Amino acid sequence: MSVDCDIDMINALDAIIYKIEKEIYAQAKHHDRNALSILMTAPGIGEMIALTILYEIHTIKRFPSAQKFSSYSRLVTCLPAGRNVKELQTVNPLEMGTTK
Repeated sequence: MSVDCDIDMINALDAIIYKIEKEIYAQAKHHDRNALSILMTAPGIGEMIALTILYEIHTIKRFPSAQKFSSYSRLVTCLPAGRNVKELQTVNPLEMGTTK
């Protein structure tokens, strides 16, 4: 019985999500389709995730470099306070949060 209720809930939510996504796609027609296409070439990024990224960053031109965008996106690890790059290359990743 519980599993049947869960499946019914999933089906109901899927229908609602489908309607919301359909509306988002309709509203996004005027967005940068070229940027959307480029984002969707990355493995695992479909149209909804690509739209989310586009709406989050607005335009890639606001980032002066790939490094700035990567940092904004939290795709890079920040150096712990007091550490430098050369020192980090010889440090065990498990020690990164500790101080010497």
